[in-house]
Amino acid sequence: MVFPDLNNPPFGGEDFQTNLIMPEPTIFLSRDLPAVSIIRPTRQGVGGTGGAVATVKAWTADGLFINQRDPEFFAVLSELAVQADEARRGF
Repeated sequence: MVFPDLNNPPFGGEDFQTNLIMPEPTIFLSRDLPAVSIIRPTRQGVGGTGGAVATVKAWTADGLFINQRDPEFFAVLSELAVQADEARRGF
């Protein structure tokens, strides 16, 4: 298996940096946005089992917040994740 060098043509350039997580067109949000990386959990759940809650739990387990000792931070972050999982578009 051979992986292409994504820093060289035909890739490369500011829109396709290898330190980004899958830069993709964001026309589903706005045609004015450039190719960007979006963390967008798609798993739906109820009562703290959805994608946003799972993401926060994974980040915490991975040590992303290892120096964060304020319990209020985790309370707010958890509440935001629950609200994100419960949000529905009004189409």
